[in-house]
Amino acid sequence: MPNYPMIVPLYSMTHFNEEIESIYHSMISLATPQLKLMAAASVFLERPYFFEPLGEGLTGKYDQYPLYRTDLFDCVTYLDTVLTLLNSTNLLEFQQNILRVRYQNGVPAYQYRTDWFTDLEWLPNARALGWISDITPQMQSPTNQPLTAIAKTVIDKPRWYQVKSMRALHHTETLPKERLEKLLIELRNEGNAFAATTSEITYIPSSRLIDFDGKLNIELFQQIPSGTVVVFVRPDWAIRDHFKDYPDGYGTNLNVCHVGLLLWKDDTLMLYNASASDAKVLAIPLADYLKRHLTTETIKGIHLEKIIF
Repeated sequence: MPNYPMIVPLYSMTHFNEEIESIYHSMISLATPQLKLMAAASVFLERPYFFEPLGEGLTGKYDQYPLYRTDLFDCVTYLDTVLTLLNSTNLLEFQQNILRVRYQNGVPAYQYRTDWFTDLEWLPNARALGWISDITPQMQSPTNQPLTAIAKTVIDKPRWYQVKSMRALHHTETLPKERLEKLLIELRNEGNAFAATTSEITYIPSSRLIDFDGKLNIELFQQIPSGTVVVFVRPDWAIRDHFKDYPDGYGTNLNVCHVGLLLWKDDTLMLYNASASDAKVLAIPLADYLKRHLTTETIKGIHLEKIIF
C-alpha cells in the first residue's frame, strides 16, 4: 500500500440522506423489529467493500470521508449503519445515533472513534447505548460442560498512533507537504492521551460449533437468536509489528478480526457481513463461513451479542 495521503473522492450527503429516508419509508409497513432488522440488513447486499469508508466529514481534521454513507462499507461501518437504522425512526435520529455508536460520547473526532478496537471500545459503547447484550456465557452444551474460552491481548493505542503514516490522512484536496507533515505529527500525538490496556473477550471455540468433517452442532446453533451481533475472535492476533501492507506494523495486537450480523432465514443461520475477501456485502450461512476458516489461523471462535429490540 503506497505511503501517501488519500484524496477523498467527491461525495453527496444529499444522495445518502435520500436513500436513508427511502429505507425508512419502505420499513413503515413492517410489523416487527425483527422484520425491520432483516430489511435494514438486506438493503445493502452487494454494495462494494471499502476499508475504512467513513471519517469526520468535510470539516474533519485528519479524515474527511463522510460521517455516514450508503454506497461503501467495511465490516464495522456496515454493522453501525444497520443498527442505527434499527434504533432510529427518521433521518434526523439516524444522524444523531450514527455518531453515538461510532464515537465515544457521540463526539465526532478521530481520537474518539470506536471502530478499531471492538472488544475494548465498540462493544462496551454499544452495550451502554442499550443496543446489545452479551449472551456468549449463556450458550450451553448438552452435557452442561463449559463452552467459552477467553481471548486476551494488550491494545497498545499509543504505539498504534505512533506508526501512523501519511496514508492515514484523507482529505478532499491536495494539501501542501508542510501541512501534511504537521497534521501527521499531530495525529501521532493523539496517542499520548491513551495507555496500553489489557483487553479480554469471551468466545465459543469454532470446534464446538462445527467439527473438521463439517458436521454442525445443531443444538448450539439453535441457541443463537435471530438478531445477533457476531464477533469473530482471533486471540492475541500478532499484527503489532508484521501486517500485510503496513511496513511498520499495525502498532498493536488485536483479539478481533471481523464482525457481522446473524439472522435466521428459514432453517439456516445466515451471516450478513461486509467481506473484504468477497469485496462486497453479502449473506452466507454461518456454517459455511466457519468451515472456510477451520484449518487457518484467522478465526478461533465467535463472541455473541443479542440485539435488544
